[in-house]
Amino acid sequence: MLEQDLVPSLLKTIQNDFWERYKKDTNIKRIEILIEEGKATSAQISMAKRNNVDMALNITREARQMLGGMGITGEYSIMRHMMNLESVITYEGTHDIHLLITGMDVTGFAAFK
Repeated sequence: MLEQDLVPSLLKTIQNDFWERYKKDTNIKRIEILIEEGKATSAQISMAKRNNVDMALNITREARQMLGGMGITGEYSIMRHMMNLESVITYEGTHDIHLLITGMDVTGFAAFK
């Protein structure tokens, strides 16, 4: 594969991966409907936040890797997006906290007080 073909090919792969993950996650659409109806629980919203941030981070990691060493420079905006997503984890709650909230909803037992 020629070098000029590599980036478009990798971008297409990232885009396809994103849409396949999104289509498979029917929970996103269902939770959207529940929110609009005012019936969504905090555990459902927590699960959606956890999954969406995780998906976005994976995509930005793939994009950063595609750029190699240039992916961490200010010349490309990938690192800015990654830093924004890391701050989202901070103010939306960490992966583990969302997992604890979801676990409490499923089991009925709180792992925290």
